[in-house]
Amino acid sequence: MKYGLQLNMAKTLSSHIYVLVFCSSLLISTYCQTDLWSPENSVASFIFGDSLFDAGNNNYIKNASFRADYPTGRFSDGQLIPDFIAEWLKLPLLPPYLQPGNHDYVYGVNFASAGAGAPVETRQGTVCNDYVVYVASNSTVFQSSSKEDYVEIVIGNLTSVIKEIWTCKYRSYGCAPFTRGLNTSGGCLEEVTALIKLHNRALSKVLEDLQKELKGFEYSVLDFYTSLSKRMNKPSKYGFKVRKVACCGSGPFRGILDSGVKHEYELCDDPTEYLFFDSAHLTEKAYNQLGKLFGSGSPDVTWPYNLKTLLKA
Repeated sequence: MKYGLQLNMAKTLSSHIYVLVFCSSLLISTYCQTDLWSPENSVASFIFGDSLFDAGNNNYIKNASFRADYPTGRFSDGQLIPDFIAEWLKLPLLPPYLQPGNHDYVYGVNFASAGAGAPVETRQGTVCNDYVVYVASNSTVFQSSSKEDYVEIVIGNLTSVIKEIWTCKYRSYGCAPFTRGLNTSGGCLEEVTALIKLHNRALSKVLEDLQKELKGFEYSVLDFYTSLSKRMNKPSKYGFKVRKVACCGSGPFRGILDSGVKHEYELCDDPTEYLFFDSAHLTEKAYNQLGKLFGSGSPDVTWPYNLKTLLKA
């Protein structure tokens, strides 16, 4: 499971806290009770997560397993969803926390680091995804847990993070290029898809329970799994020509994770034609579409509120 957490804080004491769940990503937002979309609001955004949200932190970490060695400094050909959200909030693009000379956090900062995960064991793997590592790893930690027990561990860790911050559905990885490469048939890795579906159900239940437990707790969920699946099933409908093969990479489906580091790699001519930018990350065009769904999507993909409705509530 990939994850991210974005904390938006207004510089006033009159605030609410909302949880915006982007598939497996958590964006926790606090701000004053005025019109968030008006320029007079002063909002700071603090982002936590993995390569979904990493704006370049890993590029400054010595011996990091994964680095966004692209001109964008991100694991995509352009902006990520938090970048688009920053634009909507009338904030500048938030710099990575580890960027040299970065000491001004008036608008917030990005702490996300590629390879992070909910369980500690995830970052010890070579595929850096909570559910893919469960399927592909030989670790006794994973082998000793049933699917249901392992999903409960992941959900439990996420719940603890939400509660800790309170007191101060999910990426379609079963069909990503690198998981297709793990399948000898070249099809989707159904073991991962099964875990994602278990995760979706469990997290939805947890969020409903937290809303009853925590006074003032509200949330919004973007069904990344369904939204991405629609684009994989009917790519032309959403303006894509290539759905299975990554724009940048090597090996089957251009899905080798360390492409460009240990392997020679191929690069497509036009990333806007591709759904996936590399083995596990989407193109800017795809992120932009999903970001818009998160912002103003209909109830079939974003519930119980979309981002604009939630933040204006």
